[in-house]
This record gives sequence, structure tokens and C-alpha cells, in this order.
Amino acid sequence: MPEELPRPHFRILYFASAASFTRKPSDTFPAPMPITDLFGVLERQYPGITKAVLDSCAVTVNLEYVDVEEAKAVIDVGDEVAIIPPRGRIGLPSSEARVTERRLRARRVEGETGMEEAEDIG
Repeated sequence: MPEELPRPHFRILYFASAASFTRKPSDTFPAPMPITDLFGVLERQYPGITKAVLDSCAVTVNLEYVDVEEAKAVIDVGDEVAIIPPRGRIGLPSSEARVTERRLRARRVEGETGMEEAEDIG
């Protein structure tokens, strides 16, 4: 059972590189908070997180994806926010990422990048 939140606060969960950057899996922040303020608050708490993580992440509030630039959205008391990076494949802008119905086989590529490449198998 999750620990209770201090009142009035919301919980933020960090995944993948967000958790690595903050060195913790979660935080609590005072609520309510306009969603447009979220990245600024996180940048003040964790200098450099915007460029390293937030510029390429997805954000959910109560399991629903949100646009952090949506001026009317507010994070309320008790909400659960998640920072889920990256929005696209690492090293690939999200505008170039796409879903395909083709079957692919991934294999690790040895070398400096640590990336994988895919072979089209049908």
C-alpha cells in the first residue's frame, strides 16, 4: 500500500532516466499546481533536468497523458504525476518515431553507441 501523502500535496513518480537523474523514485510537491509550472519547479529542484530529461519525456496525471503546455490544466491534491522518458527512441527525435505493423528483429550493435538496429523480417 502506497504511503500517505502530506496534505495538500501530489506525488510525482520518476521512471528510467528521470529516476536516475533525481536519484529517487518519487517526490511530493504542494498542490494545487498549474501543469505549466511543473517543469520550472523540477528544474529549480534538480538543475539540468529540463535538458537532460524533461525536453524528451511524456507526462501523465492519474495515468492520463497530458500536455504540460496546456494553460488550463492543474495538478490537484492527491494526484499522481509520472515523468516517463524518453518520448521517442533515444537519439531519435519523437517527430521521427513511428509505429509500424512490420515484423522486426532487433539485435544489439557493438560499439560506442550501445544502440540496437532492426532487421525487417516481413
